[in-house]
Amino acid sequence: MKLKFSILLVFFLYFAVFPSLGQYVIKGRVSDAKNGDPIPFASVGLVGVSQGATTNFQGEFTLNSKYSADSLFASFVGYKKRVKKITRGAKFQEIEFQLEPTGREMAEVIVYSGENPAFKILRVSFAIGRRMIVLSFLLMNMTLMPRWSLMWTISQKSSRRKR
Repeated sequence: MKLKFSILLVFFLYFAVFPSLGQYVIKGRVSDAKNGDPIPFASVGLVGVSQGATTNFQGEFTLNSKYSADSLFASFVGYKKRVKKITRGAKFQEIEFQLEPTGREMAEVIVYSGENPAFKILRVSFAIGRRMIVLSFLLMNMTLMPRWSLMWTISQKSSRRKR
């Protein structure tokens, strides 16, 4: 019984404790530098390592990594990317990012009401396609029709002679 218990204890320690020994945890918050509002869904990652996280609705993130790095970045569309130095090898760190908006703005978008112009083009192309199918069917039948009519007239003439 003691042997089973000690084996279970060893397995528990191996799978529960040892994997966490190589983990580095970085927590923090990303906010707007002008008004302090949180920036949801911003990208946060370790520089030089392809591992990162995104912020939640409150601008908070938690990055668990088995790799250590010396810098951490935060970026979001419409804001300048920011890089901060972190303590390499520290198991737990808290970092605050304040991103500054860029001066760039998107061009104006104008939306018109009414039907999409592509629908008119599609209707015309479908109508032309249907006409082409009908025309090809008629042409095919016209080329076959004289043979049928010739065969029909021959069969009619032969039936008249037999009477």
